[in-house]
Amino acid sequence: MTFEINSKTQGRILLVIGAKTLRRETKDLLERFDHEVESAVDGFKALEKFAAFRPDLVLSCYHTQGIWGRRLLKKLKEMDPDIAVIFMDKTCSWTDAVQAVKDGASDFLRTPVEENALIDSIEKALKRRNSSLSQESTQQIFEDGEEGFSGLIGTSGPMHTLYRAIKQIAPSQASVLICGESGTGKELVARAIHNNSPRNNGPFVTLNCAALAEGILESELFGHEKGAFSGAVQRHEGHFRLADKGTLLLDEVVEIPLGTQVKLLRFLQERKFQRVGGTETIDVDIRILAATNKDLPTSVKKGKFREDLFYRLNVISLHVPALREKPKDIPLLCMYFLKRFCRENNKEIMGFADDAISALMSYHWPGNVRELENAIQRAVVLVNGPRIQEEHLPPYLSQKTTTENPIIPGSSLKEIERYAIEKTLELVGGSTKKASEILGISKRKIQYKMKLYRKDQMSQP
Repeated sequence: MTFEINSKTQGRILLVIGAKTLRRETKDLLERFDHEVESAVDGFKALEKFAAFRPDLVLSCYHTQGIWGRRLLKKLKEMDPDIAVIFMDKTCSWTDAVQAVKDGASDFLRTPVEENALIDSIEKALKRRNSSLSQESTQQIFEDGEEGFSGLIGTSGPMHTLYRAIKQIAPSQASVLICGESGTGKELVARAIHNNSPRNNGPFVTLNCAALAEGILESELFGHEKGAFSGAVQRHEGHFRLADKGTLLLDEVVEIPLGTQVKLLRFLQERKFQRVGGTETIDVDIRILAATNKDLPTSVKKGKFREDLFYRLNVISLHVPALREKPKDIPLLCMYFLKRFCRENNKEIMGFADDAISALMSYHWPGNVRELENAIQRAVVLVNGPRIQEEHLPPYLSQKTTTENPIIPGSSLKEIERYAIEKTLELVGGSTKKASEILGISKRKIQYKMKLYRKDQMSQP
C-alpha cells in the first residue's frame, strides 16, 4: 500500500501494546511521522513511564496486561486531565467502546487499523489537546500560582523535559552549553540552573560576548590593571572575579574571537587567570555556562570556533524549545504577560477574545517568547475594553490580513504549493525542519517536493 507522509501535528506518544511485533511496527510508523515515541508492554509499565515521559497522547490496546481499559483511562486522566487517549481492540464490544469515549477517550479503533485511519485519529486527537487550554483553565493556573519551574513558564511536554534536565544537572559542577533560537529564554534557563545548584547563594553573572570588541571582551572577562592600555585609569575587576563562588553565563559564546578563545580555554583548563596588563595569578571558583543561538559544530568545522574549547563547554548540552514546539504553552504565556503588563500600565483586562486567541495560536512565532511578549505588551497598551481583541494584536498576526501574492490569481494548486514551500524555506534559511513546522507537513515531503522542483528546473530549456 502506498502511503504518503503528511502528518500536520507531531507529539509525544506512549504506546501500550503487549504484542512485540505490533508494538515495533506501530512505533516505526509513528516515528516516520516525526512523533517522539516511548512504549510499554502493559498498563502498569505505562503508568510508570507516564510521569517521566509526559506524553501528549497514549495509544493503547483496550485489553492489555495489568491495569487496562476504563481503569487505565481513569488513572491516566488523574495524572493529566488533558491527556489524549486512543484505544485499539479487536474483540471489544460496542458498548465498551462507546463507554470509553464517554469516559474521555479520544477515539476507539477496531483492529487491524488502516495506517491512514490511525494517523488521522492521532492527528485529530493531538490538535484537540493542543487547543484544550481554555481561557478559564489558563486563568485558573495563575490563580493557583502554578507558573512552571524556577521562573520558567510552561506545562507542555518539551518544557517538562527541560525541567527534568535542569534538576538533574544543576547540582553538578559541569559546564553546560544551552542551545536555542533567539527569544527562547536561554538566560532564564541558565539562571534556573544556578538557582537550583549549591552555588545559589553566590553571584549569577552574565556577559554578552557578541556586544563587545575583542580587546574590550578580554578586559570584561579577565579584568585589567591600571595603565594596561590607553584609558585604563584604574584597576578593573573582570567577570571571572565578579562571579567567584557563583555562576558565569557566556551568552552568544560563538561570537568570541579566536584569540580570546585561546585564553578562555586556558582558564577552563587551569582555573587561573591574569588581568590584562598584570602578572598576578588569580584563582576563582566559578561554574561556566554558555549559550548560543547558532550551530556551534558548524562554526567548529568552518574554523571559526576552536574544537577543544567546544568540547570543554559542551560537557552537557541543553536544548531550549522554540515556541512553535510547545503550542500548549501559548495561552499560559499570554496570561502571564497580560497580568504583568496590566500591573505595569495600571489596567484591568479580563483576558482575550476568541479571535485573538485563535490568531495567537495560529502564528508560527519566529521570534519565539520574546516576540509574543512584545505582541501582548502592544495589545495591553492599545486596548480600552475588558478583553484583548484581534485588532489589538500586531497586524501580521491578524487572520483577516491578506498578503498580496502575485502568483495566486490564475495559478494552479501545484504552483501555489511550490511558492509556499520555497518562500518558507527562504524565510527559515533553508531548514526543512523549521519549514515543516511552519507549513504543517513532514520534512520528508518537503525534501521530496524540492527534488521534483529541481528536476523540473533542469528539464526546462
